[in-house]
Amino acid sequence: MKWLLLCCAFLLVLSGCTKHEPGTALENKLPKTFLWLAPDSTLAQGPSKEHVFWWGSDADGFVKGYLFADGKFTITNGHASVPANTAWRWRTATDTLVAFPLLVKRDTFEIVVRSVDNTFLSDVKDGASIFLSPFPYWDRNNDSIFDAGDERLTTLTGAMDPVGAALGIPVYNQPPSVTFAQNPNGAGGIMSQPDTTYTAVTFAWVGTDPDGDNTIMRYEFALNDPNDSTRIYYVPASVTMVSFVVPRTRTPDANGEVDADVYTGNFLTRRLLPTPIHGLRLDTLNTFYIRARDIAGDTSHTIALPDPTAIPVKHWYVKNPHGKLLLVNDFITNVTGNRDQVLQTYVSSLNALPGTTFQQYEILDIARGLGAGDKQNGTLGGMVPPFIDPAFLFTLQLFDVVVWYTDPWPSLPVAQLPLFDYVHDPTHPGKVVFSTMFQSAIDPRGALRDFAPIDSVSSVDLLSTDKTTGKRLVPSLGDTRLTGGIPIPPDSTNPANIFPMLNVNGNSTNFFSVFLRPVYARADARYIYHVPPYQPNPVVRYAWSTTFNELKSAGYAGSMMTACGTNGLIITSTDGGQSWARANTQTTFSLNGLKSISASNVVVVGDSGTIFGTSTGGITWNNYSVPTFENLQSVDFISSTAGLATGTNGLLIRSTDGGVTWTSRQSRVTKALRAVAYADANVAVAVGDTQVTRTTDGGLTWTAVPGAPRLLYSGIRFVSPTVGIAVSHDGAIATSTDAGATWGTVSTLPANLRGISFADGSNGWICANVTNLNDPRGVIYTTADGGTTWSAAVLTPVWQHLDAPVPVDAANGWCVGTGGVIVRTTDGGVTWATQPPGQINFAVEDGSRSFIFAGLPLHVLNGGTPGVNDLTAFFSYVLFHEFGFQQ
Repeated sequence: MKWLLLCCAFLLVLSGCTKHEPGTALENKLPKTFLWLAPDSTLAQGPSKEHVFWWGSDADGFVKGYLFADGKFTITNGHASVPANTAWRWRTATDTLVAFPLLVKRDTFEIVVRSVDNTFLSDVKDGASIFLSPFPYWDRNNDSIFDAGDERLTTLTGAMDPVGAALGIPVYNQPPSVTFAQNPNGAGGIMSQPDTTYTAVTFAWVGTDPDGDNTIMRYEFALNDPNDSTRIYYVPASVTMVSFVVPRTRTPDANGEVDADVYTGNFLTRRLLPTPIHGLRLDTLNTFYIRARDIAGDTSHTIALPDPTAIPVKHWYVKNPHGKLLLVNDFITNVTGNRDQVLQTYVSSLNALPGTTFQQYEILDIARGLGAGDKQNGTLGGMVPPFIDPAFLFTLQLFDVVVWYTDPWPSLPVAQLPLFDYVHDPTHPGKVVFSTMFQSAIDPRGALRDFAPIDSVSSVDLLSTDKTTGKRLVPSLGDTRLTGGIPIPPDSTNPANIFPMLNVNGNSTNFFSVFLRPVYARADARYIYHVPPYQPNPVVRYAWSTTFNELKSAGYAGSMMTACGTNGLIITSTDGGQSWARANTQTTFSLNGLKSISASNVVVVGDSGTIFGTSTGGITWNNYSVPTFENLQSVDFISSTAGLATGTNGLLIRSTDGGVTWTSRQSRVTKALRAVAYADANVAVAVGDTQVTRTTDGGLTWTAVPGAPRLLYSGIRFVSPTVGIAVSHDGAIATSTDAGATWGTVSTLPANLRGISFADGSNGWICANVTNLNDPRGVIYTTADGGTTWSAAVLTPVWQHLDAPVPVDAANGWCVGTGGVIVRTTDGGVTWATQPPGQINFAVEDGSRSFIFAGLPLHVLNGGTPGVNDLTAFFSYVLFHEFGFQQ
């Protein structure tokens, strides 16, 4: 019986099989697709985000992936009519979360999925956009057209389910939500207004909608009463930040309320909306309310700022500004006075101004609640609005003049952009007086230069003498002292515009530590005050200079002196160092070595193979740099064409065309070569970190000099074709009498020797700095016998390192060093003076006479005579003469 049943089953199977002729290809069976919605087994109306699942089967292979589409399609008998221009998405997963863009309360959307089997041969990334018309292709650049870069999918049509699975999903709209934006000032958390603002304020928010953020239609906000429909103000969904501004001249109504102009965007891109918002209350508390509304008509919950549920309770008080002047208090307690005393100095000075124009003014305390550590860490005071741009800029524009005074830690993030735009905005050009100090641990020159009329600030601190012993103290950061009663004279270069005299507060028993650094005026600005070089006690120990960069090398030929240094600096002088011109090198690499070949030709070398040359006396400079990561340290020329340059890791290069082109030579050493010098056209010696190398064929080949003293060499010069002298940071001097073939140590000096040069065969100088901690100043050693003997250290008037001597003849010459210092002698090195003569410029005025920058705290320059207020005279001159206001 079992056998009979098995036979019947076998016959049934045979009868159901399709006969396949040998030698003919089997036709691919297309896959099928199945689709369902989770979690319910029955389709019901749900939210506008749904989790959709599908799967596929293939009778003769496997499913490689799926094409997925959703939208407003027509479904007939389970089949969807999908438009030809529909973008399908390639998916390898079997589920996705779909968000439907609801435009009404309720609607039905369709989704379609098509399985694709393994006969599809292209490799498409998950999520790729695929179009099926006019032929299947992968839209790689997502521009909805077939163009260059897109990939045609020739095997897709024969591999996909021709019908697919379709499902219509009824969904209902979900309301949007809105929250206030994050505080961009780095404080974290949601933005909040200061507890008091003037009539300029900015609000920003973020709106979201489960149906898609693009379904948010608008935002609706109001001041103080969200239930009064006449107060509701509308902006489109594209606007997520508004600023309310009430000009100082606008008068409130009988209820104390006023219309506020409404701006969108930041300050530079601001757009004034045609209709103001009503209901801002002056000199009392205010509240801002906002909600979002979507296209379907649903609204979010209304939120408020200040938040009425916050603990502790917060307030937003709007103060109606009076007067044209805003006094910005950016000061915490320090050695120049406490906050209240300093504020009172400015208040009393402004109160004493003549006339009625500035009888009223406002005080904005942006440093309230901060300590020194907070300001150094970049923390901003509670009176700084969360959006400096545009809220703080709009606040400044309520006034015609801003007087801003700081401690050694100015709130530069608050000042940097607003003050620049405040002064340069053509619709409301403001006037500024900015008084600050320079805390030593931070170099503030970059940010200050952005908004103030200064080119740079010296990076070298100014230091003072000890009043008791008369000796110089060990250098300490920011230890600049101004003695009470010292006059602070104005600049007198423009006799028609001389500012009033200022005086340091108190008398000779008082002093102020003020963190002074010289400032250098922008090209369109002029100096207006300086600290004189003749302070009785203490003396500010610093030399005025043309730059804050370190000058590392210098040269003189004809009538032109040239110096180079850090940050790509090249300066030239043709009037004996009285004035200097700065070259535009377009580089920030340090320039370490220089050779003045003639009055017209100079070659400069520096870091990363940087080489510049001029043949026009410094009017134009050409870039002849070589491709290397090594830093070039020195350069020398024996003629107008033949030159050598050395650098780190034993780099040595040679030029035969005046420095235009260079070829690398094998130096036979591996450490840095710090200096190079020719003895004659054939012989040259390069020295560096414990190594000496020599050439006798004009630089083609080199040989390390055996037995040379192992010193940290810093400079070398040949007095004659046979006699050479090299100096070292160790203080040792090495001499050769056989054109550099052998070297011996002659003497050791108690200093860090940094450079050597000769005016002739007898007279030469070594520049150095004394390492004696009781008096660490720059010194010069001189010789009149070709280097056989050297003088005792000649003290210079500066405390910077001296890097390079530049003797012109036996009597005249210069020496340059760190901090841009330049000193000069006219008596063979016996005495030295700063060049140009020492005077520390600390205050400048821009060319339009609208911005005054003082690098000293004005409140300590208010006078030493009781009853005499120097700042009143200063502000009177500035406001009525420079800024042009009427009394």
